[in-house]
Amino acid sequence: MSPFSNYLVRSNLYISIAAVAHYLYYAFKYDDGFSIPLIGLIFSATYFGYHILRLNAWKFHKKYIGHENIRFYNRNKISLTFIATILLIVTAILIPHLNCFQWMMIGISICIFFFYEGPFKSLQLRKLFLKPFIIALVWSTFILGVLGSKSFTAYLDSFLFIGLICIAFDLRDYQEDSDENLDSIINLKVFKDTNNLVYLYATFATIRGIFSLEYFYFISIFIFSLGVKLFRSRFISFNLIFDGLIILRFLFYLLQN
Repeated sequence: MSPFSNYLVRSNLYISIAAVAHYLYYAFKYDDGFSIPLIGLIFSATYFGYHILRLNAWKFHKKYIGHENIRFYNRNKISLTFIATILLIVTAILIPHLNCFQWMMIGISICIFFFYEGPFKSLQLRKLFLKPFIIALVWSTFILGVLGSKSFTAYLDSFLFIGLICIAFDLRDYQEDSDENLDSIINLKVFKDTNNLVYLYATFATIRGIFSLEYFYFISIFIFSLGVKLFRSRFISFNLIFDGLIILRFLFYLLQN
């Protein structure tokens, strides 16, 4: 992979772009409108959220000091600090644009995030195969909450779509999760055969494609299968493919509509 792709993924800029695409997809699909300040807020909040997770590993998980993500932080302290400073200023400027409902949904998503990273560890609740569903719940609550959506259909669709992508990431992160004493959903017998994960996504995508008449879902089955089968051991490529599905869904929606 090129140095640009490596920086884009490991700096969390790529996943932040994907979060904005997720927001815009539902904004356009449900005609809720979109706001430039909210786009900035979602990008910044996603960037900081994922950095909190990685900085936690950087500072406290010394046994992973050889991990490429750790080396990336050590090599790029200045540029990452500069980006974080700019986005922190942007976040501070944009916060006043939120209404009570948006504040409430952001608060709920933050509580879920920190509860999973805190009490879930001490109470051993991280052994319940919840990781992909917690991530999907935080994404759906935060992004659709900021959008101001109160549609259960939108929340369910977001939860299932992000959840299935997160299960694919669990497949890639299986060894790290095991080292962290975190039981991965991949330990379940049904996912021992990776074909079953592909079949599960294909079922979801086919149903969504038929009911929504969005071509993306049918094309995404091939992309999802390709990612699981060929790029499981390639960190950057895997991220580009699976986070890219979130971006592609929005772009396909724009092209089709």
